[in-house]
Amino acid sequence: RETLAAKRLMGVVSETSNVYDELSAWDNLVFTGRLYHLGKAEIQRSARDLLDTFGLSERRHEPAEGFSKGMKRRLTLAMGSRFPGRYPRPPPAGRAADASRPGARE
Repeated sequence: RETLAAKRLMGVVSETSNVYDELSAWDNLVFTGRLYHLGKAEIQRSARDLLDTFGLSERRHEPAEGFSKGMKRRLTLAMGSRFPGRYPRPPPAGRAADASRPGARE
């Protein structure tokens, strides 16, 4: 029982990057929040906090394809650590870019 309870408190971070290069750091976090069925306000608050925590605030609106390997790793960690205890639904195939619809940006 303790093992299951502990797993519910942890995020998941893959060894390989799950960052969508065509999306900005902000949009990657918004997309992740939507996978967890979170509301807009919670997503935006969490994304701001995580960008600050992981040192990515200044480049939040730049496409991730221009990030160094270390920056992408920090973004991957932010995406995996932001919603512990919640499990995402898989995105529709080829629809990652649709996650950043108008109004989602800060």
